[in-house]
Amino acid sequence: MVPSGRFILNRYFLVVVAVAVAVGLSLSSFFLVRQWERNRAERAFRGIATDRFRAIEEQMKDEALKLRLLRATYLSSVEAQSGSYTGFIREFRATVLSAMLADSATDTIAYIQAVPEPAREEVGATMRSHGYPGFRIFDRSSSGGKVVSAVRPRYFPIMVAEPRSQNGRLQGWDMASVNAYNVAMEKAEETGNPTASQAESLGSGSNAPTGFWMFSPLLEKTSSSDALLGDRTTVDGFVAIEFRVSGLVENALSGLDASGIDILVYDQTDSSKPILLYTHQSRTRSGSSGLRRREIDTAYRWTGNLQVGDRRWQIVAVPAPAFIRSHTYYVSWAVLGGGLLSTAMMVGFLVWYLRRTRAVEMIVAERTAQLSREIGEHEKAEQSLTIAHENLTRRVEIINQRSREIELLSEMGDLLQTCQELAEAYDVVARFGAQLFPTESGVLFMFNESHRFLESAAKWGPTAYGETVFTGDACWSLRRGRLHAVTEQGEGLICRHLGDEVRGRFSYFCLPLTALGETIGVLHIQRVQEEADREPGELDTEPSRILDQSRKRLAVALGEHAAMAFANLRLRETLRQQSIRDPLTSLFNRRYMEESLEREIHRARRSGSPMGVVILDIDHFKKFNDTYGHEAGDLVLKGVARLIQGSVRGEDIPCRFGGEEFVLILPNASLEASRQKAESIRIETQRISVEHGGQRLPQITVSLGVAVLAEGASGGTTLLQAADEALYRAKNGGRNRVESARS
Repeated sequence: MVPSGRFILNRYFLVVVAVAVAVGLSLSSFFLVRQWERNRAERAFRGIATDRFRAIEEQMKDEALKLRLLRATYLSSVEAQSGSYTGFIREFRATVLSAMLADSATDTIAYIQAVPEPAREEVGATMRSHGYPGFRIFDRSSSGGKVVSAVRPRYFPIMVAEPRSQNGRLQGWDMASVNAYNVAMEKAEETGNPTASQAESLGSGSNAPTGFWMFSPLLEKTSSSDALLGDRTTVDGFVAIEFRVSGLVENALSGLDASGIDILVYDQTDSSKPILLYTHQSRTRSGSSGLRRREIDTAYRWTGNLQVGDRRWQIVAVPAPAFIRSHTYYVSWAVLGGGLLSTAMMVGFLVWYLRRTRAVEMIVAERTAQLSREIGEHEKAEQSLTIAHENLTRRVEIINQRSREIELLSEMGDLLQTCQELAEAYDVVARFGAQLFPTESGVLFMFNESHRFLESAAKWGPTAYGETVFTGDACWSLRRGRLHAVTEQGEGLICRHLGDEVRGRFSYFCLPLTALGETIGVLHIQRVQEEADREPGELDTEPSRILDQSRKRLAVALGEHAAMAFANLRLRETLRQQSIRDPLTSLFNRRYMEESLEREIHRARRSGSPMGVVILDIDHFKKFNDTYGHEAGDLVLKGVARLIQGSVRGEDIPCRFGGEEFVLILPNASLEASRQKAESIRIETQRISVEHGGQRLPQITVSLGVAVLAEGASGGTTLLQAADEALYRAKNGGRNRVESARS
């Protein structure tokens, strides 16, 4: 029998499909690896850019420390407070020399004094008498020359500048004559914090560096007799430092590899008009023409905001060509080339195989035809019928078993949905586990509340070896996050909660129970091979039935049903507690109090037993909030709540009524018993000690109103009103006392 043309055509069609699939996989792998390469380069760039930004940020913190050092020098100087310029300038220069040591970013460090208009001439005369004969307060002209300063209410001249070579140029210069500096000093005086001026060119040439001044105010406290005004501060002067932006950036990056990354510094204080302050180009970038706009807009662009005084700078990092070259990978092209080469080899093999197969099929077809004529139709039919019967019998058995398992799982799911407590759900899982795994033993382990230990919650079967309490790392299934199986031949790692002594005695598997993204327990199933079933020295060489894939799938289905039910019950209990508990004090909330009050009233009326209600109010609670803050008030509420919680019986219901008021529902409590309970709480409250901010808060006292259920009372509202009236009498009677409702 010769194969037909259609059959051969179908074979070649399959070859074409295989080739198309191989090419598609090669292209998909190419694009996936290509994307991985890009992501890897971007992560590397962002890591380097972040390191550069942190270095610049730390540099600015170091420069701010200089200002604090200079400010501390002034505030601690006896000469400065006594007006001795000579002594103070000597201290100032000693401090400045240490601050400027090996720092190329600092151009000038100066001390600026606030001089009122009437004291202008007096200050000039004092400075001239202290060794500065040419000292006078002046402004600068547009050409940079010295001119007589205009009349102002106050002047802010530079009294001394370092290095000393700057004194001739800057000493006596009124910084308030420059609007940008005046604005910065006014902000520093207003806020009491260091401020920075707007950056500007430090020279007249086009290549002059960009710099700015930072001012730290020297504030002098003055007392006021008015208690409402308190202490006021006036500015006595400033310590100021002139920085070069290039020096700051270069100092920060001096210890880092600067190749491959370009840094741009912008002043973004006015977001509508950002100002480029400095560009730090990579050492590997050729030329000095600056960065092109398309490079700044690249996908690798990284920005970070930096606070300099009261101004906001933006640090922008973009990759240089050297970075792009060093992070260009060719793995994707190798993957594509390898895939296409493999495809070509596969095509050649398939073509050769089809040709050979065609020849073999022709030979086989001829011999098969001869053999078929020799075999009787009866034998063929009988053999086919026997095989079909056996297959059908096996399939029916499998289907019946699967149907039974599905019914049990469905029934178990229905029962789990009706469970209201976890203990009920544990019993349901154990009962159906015994039916689904009748020849095995099983244990359900659940994490405790701290999520540190697993404890046995339910079990089934004749024997269950192993520990009943263990930590999560003792089970391989929890470590791996999936099912872990061990055969009776010892194949697989034994979990520590079972021990090596079980090796060869039984097969088992552990399945982690996971629901809503959280692992809550482990399902352990084991099948013990009894000693009586085993010959001496013999091991069970057949795979255990428990390790069949069908049994594993059944266990996974059982675990998924159980885990979801346990998670839902835990979530339901959590939501219930959140709906009836006050989040601050953990006492019952007002809604639960109202429901419980009506329930207890009906119960008391049916049984004829008494019932008391106590309303408690913290005395002068508003003073705690107003004087020490709401956080202190919360500590007081928590302390009183803990006292109440520890003072009540198991059947009592402590609630937070609202604000600083609490309600206690006391079933089976007479008026005398309720009043004794209230008096006990009042006394114990005075012993509560609360500390806040390192100091002990004043003594806490409470006022309490007591009422009991009277015959003919209409309901909980009437009972609460009676207790509330008693509380107001306690308040009006001087507080820190207990009053009972009038009959």
